[in-house]
Amino acid sequence: MRLKKWWCSAINQKADPNYIKHCFCIGWSAVLVSLAMDFLVQNCSGWFPRSGAILCMLSIAAEFRMNQLNKLALIRGSEEQIKAIYALDDNVPYESVYEKSVKLCAHLSIACGTVIWAYGDLLKI
Repeated sequence: MRLKKWWCSAINQKADPNYIKHCFCIGWSAVLVSLAMDFLVQNCSGWFPRSGAILCMLSIAAEFRMNQLNKLALIRGSEEQIKAIYALDDNVPYESVYEKSVKLCAHLSIACGTVIWAYGDLLKI
């Protein structure tokens, strides 16, 4: 029942707007905590590479949610509204500053997560 409500809210674009920020915070926190645990605890090896997989998964989820949100609701300020109106007239897709920053963070997190996932066991000092 709860999954159905979440999925319906994602489709209806009434989802929690902080979901994207939470995905990035949880993913990067998992990387930092697992790195610290690998250094501090002797028999706690193997969590750092797994955290790279978690970071990749949460970054993909954040980017998916970004694509599900209402694009016009993300536009802030009069200057961005004017640019969006001109883009609509020219049939050019317009991306707000928030969209661009989320996509950049998602792509960088996916790249870092993939490197950690693949080479995490070799990156430890």
